[in-house]
Formats: sequence, C-alpha cells, structure tokens
Amino acid sequence: MRRLALLTTALVGCNAQGELPEPAPDPPAEFCADSLAPGAIEVIATGFDDGTAGVAFSPDGRLFVTHGDRIEEVFPDGSHAPIAEVLNATGLEWWAGTLAVLSADLELGDGGGGVFRTDITSGATELFVSPLPGAESVTITPWRTLAVASPGADEEVVEVFTSGGLDDFVQDLPSPFGVAFAPDASAAYIGSMLTAAPTLWRLPLTGTEPGEPEAWFTWGPGVAPAEIITSTTDGAIYAALAGPGRIARVDAETGEESTVVSGLEAPTGMALGTGDWDPCALYVTSPSSDAVLAVGVGL
Repeated sequence: MRRLALLTTALVGCNAQGELPEPAPDPPAEFCADSLAPGAIEVIATGFDDGTAGVAFSPDGRLFVTHGDRIEEVFPDGSHAPIAEVLNATGLEWWAGTLAVLSADLELGDGGGGVFRTDITSGATELFVSPLPGAESVTITPWRTLAVASPGADEEVVEVFTSGGLDDFVQDLPSPFGVAFAPDASAAYIGSMLTAAPTLWRLPLTGTEPGEPEAWFTWGPGVAPAEIITSTTDGAIYAALAGPGRIARVDAETGEESTVVSGLEAPTGMALGTGDWDPCALYVTSPSSDAVLAVGVGL
C-alpha cells in the first residue's frame, strides 16, 4: 500500500489558492517500520557532473533534481535521465501540475533570476515570472502560492501567485534561504544564512498574513542553514546545515536543537519521500557532491 509523507515543505492537498488545508491525521505507529533507521544514510544515485541543488517529488512519487543547467528524473534503481534544461537551475518544487524551477541566470530579465515551469511529460519549459535575483529556494505555501527565497539578493521572501503576480511575503530578514510551514498553517519558518549569526526565524500566520518574525534558534557562525522542512507528526523543523555538513532537528515547542546526521558534504536541498520512496527519509542534495542521498529520520 502506498504510504504518505510525514514531513513536507508543501502541505499536500487539492486546496485552491487562498484555502488553508485541514490538519494531517496522525499516522499509525508502524508507519516507519520498514524505513531507514534514524540517522542512517543511503546513496540513492550518483554521477551528477555539476553537483545537485533542487529536489522535489511529484504527487505520484516521481523524484526530480536540478544540477547545473539540467532537470533530471531519478529512478529507484539509481539511474537518472534528463527531462529539460534551465540555465543555472537551483530550487525545485511541484506546483499546480508542473515543476516550478528557479533559475539564478544573471542574464535573465531585468536583474536576473526567475521561475520557470516544466511539463514533466513533454519536457516543455517556459519562463513564468522574472526577475527574481539570486533565487535559490522555493516552497508551496498552505494557500498554494510559491514562497521564493534569495539569500544573495534583497532581504526578503517573495510570494509568486498563479497569475504570475509577485508580492513581498516577508522583508528585512538577512540572507533567507529555506522556507517551511507548520502542518496546521499556524506559522512559517525561515532559515537565515547570515554568516555571523545564522538563524531560524518563526513567523506566526493569520490566514495568509505573516506576523512579526522572532528568532526561534540561532546557530554559531558559518553554519549556513539551507533548506527547511517541517514534520506533520510533531511539528519539528528539520534544517540542512551546509557549513558543518549536518541535518538538524529543532523542536517546535521548546526550540531545542539536536543532530539527525552529520558528516555530509554541504547538504543544501531536502525533500521527504512519497509514493514508493521511503516516506520516513529525507532525500538530500548538495552542489559539492555528485550524489543524491536518503537520510532516515523516523518518527
């Protein structure tokens, strides 16, 4: 029987834009019985010439990654095949029936960067919105828009609408990268890659409106938090820490941090398995590695 994902950067459902999701039900205790043990690492695929960046699953459980200028599908046997090209492809997310692909191409638009949309059946790719300078990370909001973070550009996270319009989601956060949402849509979490004081920020949500950000957890210098994912079972936040090469768990109630796994090579992108992929494992990419990894997180 196909198992559903426990952790998510995008709260899955058939909600139209502007509608918030129902809380996810608690999974059975045996959900992760056949999964990777917490902290265990498995190499899923290798041979990506330019390292790997974005990672995303389609609703039917197909796994996609970006590396260099390419978008590739990764298969359970470890093979992978290109489906499309986007110059300087970075972040990746499934959105409204297509892959939303971020580009950091400096020649794109007025100031560079943007969102492309790729049809995974035909490989047809078109520019959807630009400019988005330095766009690196993309996440679906609970109300089905996109939240795009650009750590090397303005100190803001931009919201992208299905109409192609843009708006500020939050401003004045230094070097934002990963964005995630609490399973009950009560809060957003944003990782700041500020070198001196890398921070996990929490923003309470009222409907689609974020409140004032508060520093939820602060790491030491040089940690560089990248992608952020939340748990639908306990609300915990998982962060890929590129600097020290580890994945951290931050308790949503206490703000206490612990290590899921260490010794990785600059982990940057994360997505949780779905479909026939392990639903209790994070699938991790790195621009410094030629591999895609699975890391067990358990319940």
